[in-house]
Amino acid sequence: MMKSDNRIKSFLKNTIIGIILGFTIMIPGLSGSIIAINLKVYDKIVCVLANIKHNFKNNVLFLFALFIGGIIGLLIGVFLIKIFLVDYPFYLICFFSGLMIGAYPIIFNKVRLNRNLLCFNSGFIVPIIFIIVNLLFKHNDINLIPNNDISYNWLSYLNFFIIGIFLAITQLVPGLSATVFLMIIGYYNYFISIINIDLIYDFKLVFVIFFVFIGLLAGVLMFSKVISYLINKKTIYFNSLIAGLSLSSIICVFFND
Repeated sequence: MMKSDNRIKSFLKNTIIGIILGFTIMIPGLSGSIIAINLKVYDKIVCVLANIKHNFKNNVLFLFALFIGGIIGLLIGVFLIKIFLVDYPFYLICFFSGLMIGAYPIIFNKVRLNRNLLCFNSGFIVPIIFIIVNLLFKHNDINLIPNNDISYNWLSYLNFFIIGIFLAITQLVPGLSATVFLMIIGYYNYFISIINIDLIYDFKLVFVIFFVFIGLLAGVLMFSKVISYLINKKTIYFNSLIAGLSLSSIICVFFND
């Protein structure tokens, strides 16, 4: 009975974490993996993804809880994003920045004695470059692929599959933001607009979400082992990189609207 209760509590806890991570994906400039680090689940998620066959049942339950929570959080984010980001963007950004600032000492303590400055500085620069590119695109009102010119054929679905792979990278690499990536390629508003109750009645859009999800899954499977290797074998370098990414993300999150 105790084991059953513990499993239920663990499932609910992981679902709540998934909701938080799913919601943060929709906040421009915010990195879901940085929040995962702050919640102390990033290493576990990467380890489980890279070694899912080990302790398969528990790993699947863990990922399933995160997935369910992530979907709920994503949907909440989509339907509330217009309210909060239109009417109260600064308060929302400040709230998440406060969480990141509060948790940063935990991240910094990992590298306080053994810090690699090259990795730290590299990590600090990456989000800044990402933001600069994003601001340039918004300033010039450029969309690489205008949303109203999308034709739904096998080439466009292949494109959505590739987008899914890159979204996986943004979720696995701390400091990278899925929303900023979508803004850069001109798809952020597109995905915000298609995720609604009418989605289930439009098979073309269902296929869009399906191929993005398959790409996301493929990207996670391809790159999780790389991240796991860096965590376990290149710990000092990786932690220094994360520390730089985290610090820069706190600053850069204020430069997205």
